[in-house]
Order: sequence, then structure tokens, then C-alpha cells
Amino acid sequence: MGKVLTKNIRERINDLSETRYSQIEELNTPDVIFMFLGIDDSLSVALKHDPELVSYADKKRIALVSPSILHISIKQWLKTLAFRWSKRKCDQSVRRGTKISCQAAWIHRSYG
Repeated sequence: MGKVLTKNIRERINDLSETRYSQIEELNTPDVIFMFLGIDDSLSVALKHDPELVSYADKKRIALVSPSILHISIKQWLKTLAFRWSKRKCDQSVRRGTKISCQAAWIHRSYG
């Protein structure tokens, strides 16, 4: 069963790599295609039978994704997004604060 699964995954990697989504101008896509394997164990079984599967997919610009990997990636992406959002708000507050202090200094020099 593992050999058949691995063979099918390699075939799908080949099929996906032949489709040049990144060259379709209207799609504005990244240079990597994410191949979702809906069952975590399917990726585990395939990797036991073919440890080079991830490297093979990577060479073809295919990222193998399972539900667990997707879940972890989304959680990390959300944390990164929250951090950047909070940093942006902080930067805006600093700029706003600097602007106010410059205006206060100008008023003080002008009328003080």
C-alpha cells in the first residue's frame, strides 16, 4: 500500500509541476504550488517508503502539506500577522507622538 501511495503522490507532483500557474498573469500566484494531502498519515506513510519525497517535490516547486502542517502554519502566520499589526500600530503611535512633540516645540519657540 505504501509503495502505491508513494507512486501516486509522485505522479501528482509531476502533474502539478507541469502546470505553470505562476506564468498565468491574471492569477498573480507564487512560484510554489501547495499539494494538500488530506490525511496526515498518508504523508507519513509515503515518507517512510520514500524519504526523498519532500526533496523531489521541492525540486519541482511543490510544497507537500498535510492537515497538521497546515494547522501549524496558519497558527504561526496568525501570530506573525498579529505581531506585525501591533508593531505597525506602535510605529504609528510613535510617529504621531513625534509630530505632536515637534508641534509643541514650535509653539513654545513661537510664543514662549
